[in-house]
Amino acid sequence: MLPNYRLFGFLSLYNLFLGLGVAALLLFLVFISKKYGMPRWKAFVAGVLLYAVGFVLMKVLYWVSTGFKSFGAGSSVRIYVWIPLFIWLFSKPLKYRWQDMCDMIGPGFIVSMFVMRFGCIFAGCCHGYPTDSWIGIYNAVVNRYVFPVQIFEILTLLLIAVVLISRMIRQRYQTKGELYPLMLILYGSTRFFWEFFRDNRKILLQISGMAFHALYACLVGIAWYLSVRERNKATNSGRHNHK
Repeated sequence: MLPNYRLFGFLSLYNLFLGLGVAALLLFLVFISKKYGMPRWKAFVAGVLLYAVGFVLMKVLYWVSTGFKSFGAGSSVRIYVWIPLFIWLFSKPLKYRWQDMCDMIGPGFIVSMFVMRFGCIFAGCCHGYPTDSWIGIYNAVVNRYVFPVQIFEILTLLLIAVVLISRMIRQRYQTKGELYPLMLILYGSTRFFWEFFRDNRKILLQISGMAFHALYACLVGIAWYLSVRERNKATNSGRHNHK
């Protein structure tokens, strides 16, 4: 693993991939919004607002978790169950359909995280447990070989992105309201799994705080997904009977 080189000034490789991740989210929304009949400028503005709110929320939730002592590092896994609320708040002034933006932003977040996670490799954060050189990567922060959990998370995020985007295409970009809860299920469950390979503080039964947040996101996603599926079935049944 390479150390977190600074390209110039404040710009490190970690910050570079962070910026690329934001750009990936905005580009995804701008591209896909046309498929949903949404003006591109609305998708772009909504993406900027949601990222800004998500960043602040991430810091605030971290502040709360430290007993109101620090606004330091945060984790996006805390915020995803709350983002739909802000999508709803922005929907009225920007005049877009809440479900459309939810269906677009869910896969967009995964694409963004896929890009950002490369930065964790260079920064040495989110690393796994110490291991032998033949199975691990060298981490300059802890000065030893560690399990490359970041790489496995990157591959997992890529797989989730493929699943969500493929489903979006199969639905012919028609809003079903299923993509965001499905994102919560897939990301929450896989993040919960990979947390067991991270060398971080465990709270209970070898489960970390982030793992609990991931589990919560997954459970919210399951409840939401089942509710949407039942509603869609009822809607389709009603249309069929009407015909």
